[in-house]
Amino acid sequence: MSYSWITEFWRLVTGILVCWLLGLMLGFPLWGIITGFSFYLVNLARRFSKFEKWINRSLSEPDDFGGVFDDLAFRLYRMRSRSRSRKKKLTELLRRWQDSSAALPDAAVAIDADSSIIWFNLTASSMLGLKKSDQGRHIGNLLRTPGFLRYLSKGDYGEHLEIASPLDISKTLNVRIAPYGSNQRLILITDVTHIQALMTMRRDFIANVSHELRTPLTVIMGYLEAIKENQLDAADFEKLIERIENPAIRMKSLIEDLLLLSKLDTGPPCSPDSSATINVCAILKNIVNEAELLSKGKHTLNIEVDEDLQLKGVEKEIYSAFANLVT
Repeated sequence: MSYSWITEFWRLVTGILVCWLLGLMLGFPLWGIITGFSFYLVNLARRFSKFEKWINRSLSEPDDFGGVFDDLAFRLYRMRSRSRSRKKKLTELLRRWQDSSAALPDAAVAIDADSSIIWFNLTASSMLGLKKSDQGRHIGNLLRTPGFLRYLSKGDYGEHLEIASPLDISKTLNVRIAPYGSNQRLILITDVTHIQALMTMRRDFIANVSHELRTPLTVIMGYLEAIKENQLDAADFEKLIERIENPAIRMKSLIEDLLLLSKLDTGPPCSPDSSATINVCAILKNIVNEAELLSKGKHTLNIEVDEDLQLKGVEKEIYSAFANLVT
């Protein structure tokens, strides 16, 4: 028992004992005990009322209540002070977390155990179309992609999920879910459209290289085998070298064209300063002459173009685009 409770006990005993002695002197000892206890209850009620008013006020220094109420007020005041300090720290921590997550390029959405939205950052608003009024709503009512709903419900988030954007089906979103806290989850969503385009371009590039280089490479390998298997004089050897040279040049040209196409697809747009006025007729005539040499009479090429036709652009890139179409 604490000192304040012992003090309160002796306050009660002393009051009753004094009133009992007075009642004994007056010939009414029982009424003296009743009167002393009544005075104690009245005083207790007055102090309790004062204590209750202090509790209902904002955090302030405790008043002098007397007895056990002083001890209760001190403990409560200390608890309030600690709670207020923790609340400030948590509020500041939450503010910093929200500020940092708002700056993330990825969309972040926090959901509770029922998959209802607790919070989301600004990127989620622009990427998913979420609004403030969506807080408290089930995330499945806003992202209705069947694959996402299955991913959300299965509870196994070891792998990532890719879905189409709910605002633009041409965009691809990568979804990750990280559990935290008490059955809460954080959904992180990244726009991987550009990465998917690069992966597709890389596959197409490899496929094009394999296809386009197979024929000239086969020709070169055939001539090399002929050189190894036959004893050739100088004249025949020179003819074979000339025949090997053409597919080798073709391979070199194909590689340069493919690299240029890749650069055009992935590189930044050309600046206006790098553009020039191009005579289309002159370019097409050169391309047709090269194509006729490559064809060796197997094709007939006719060109119909306005002599004054011009384009604004980068000549090397325009030349490559037309040459690819013709060859």
